[in-house]
Amino acid sequence: MAALLLLARRHLRSQGIRVALTAGGVACGVALVVAIRVINASTLAAFTDAIEDLAGTAALQVRGAGPSPRRSPIACGPCPAWIMPSRS
Repeated sequence: MAALLLLARRHLRSQGIRVALTAGGVACGVALVVAIRVINASTLAAFTDAIEDLAGTAALQVRGAGPSPRRSPIACGPCPAWIMPSRS
């Protein structure tokens, strides 16, 4: 373990500028990711507020009992005549 620490210290002393630039690059990358996430959240909130100001909030919402599974027309019952293709 001591040999590893000695090797790391020797590397930091000989290549200090490279280590500092690498650490600075990583810090800039992390700051950029955080800034993009904050900007996206802020933009979405501003857009939502603008839409609510223009259209207003809904006085009534229609919701089902729960999520409906996707079904084929055959599974949910017979199809009306206007949906069925003609057989000519």
